[in-house]
Amino acid sequence: MTSHFFDRIKMPANFWMELHRSNIEVYEVLRKAGLPLTIPTQSTFVTTAQCFIMLPIVKTRFPEK
Repeated sequence: MTSHFFDRIKMPANFWMELHRSNIEVYEVLRKAGLPLTIPTQSTFVTTAQCFIMLPIVKTRFPEK
């Protein structure tokens, strides 16, 4: 197995649906992260780096109380 195999995180369709249900525009998150807009529709995997780019953007939509 190559290291590329281990650098993938499965992002289930429910992840994208929950963002949308929480009034977070999926494509806005991807755009701000500089990631391809096709990720939710064509790929169920993202790299670790892509995941860590998205997390702070999503978190800004849910500030801690």
